[in-house]
Amino acid sequence: MADIARARQLRKAETWAEKLMWRWLRDRRFSNYKFRRQHPEGLYTLDFFCGEARLSVELDGGQHGAPDQQSHDAERKAYLASRGIKELRF
Repeated sequence: MADIARARQLRKAETWAEKLMWRWLRDRRFSNYKFRRQHPEGLYTLDFFCGEARLSVELDGGQHGAPDQQSHDAERKAYLASRGIKELRF
């Protein structure tokens, strides 16, 4: 239940980039694929997730350039890959 509460909190505090991306992805507007935003997946919350394509779309801020954040991102990518989820980062 805590995952769902966190996802709701993140949806309420979305960035301008997330708002713009959601306009393009919602209601099957992108090649008729259904996307969810702030989707809980194990220990992680995915910005946008398409279950049909097993695809995660992530919009990263400047903090992702820090070395410790890069190692965290690599662990996350490996975890998602082990679950069969491809990841696109922007």
